[in-house]
Amino acid sequence: MKENKVRKKIYLLFSFLIFILICPLTSAVVINEILPNPEEYSDAEWIELYSDETINLSGFKLDTTGQIYNFGNVIITDFLIITKNK
Repeated sequence: MKENKVRKKIYLLFSFLIFILICPLTSAVVINEILPNPEEYSDAEWIELYSDETINLSGFKLDTTGQIYNFGNVIITDFLIITKNK
């Protein structure tokens, strides 16, 4: 019975280590900040994206309540701000 607990702990530790090693290999784009529906200027809405590596956003889409924004051949190297009018 004790041997099963030890095996389970080893398995969990091994799984955790694999997870830690694999996660940094994936690229990520994060929605960093949002300014939705500002009171003074309704057209001043924006979304800020962030990535800690260079990523081509072609194929990425942003759906804002039915309006779909296609990025095309946009390359993000750190921060990218998308405004409502553009």
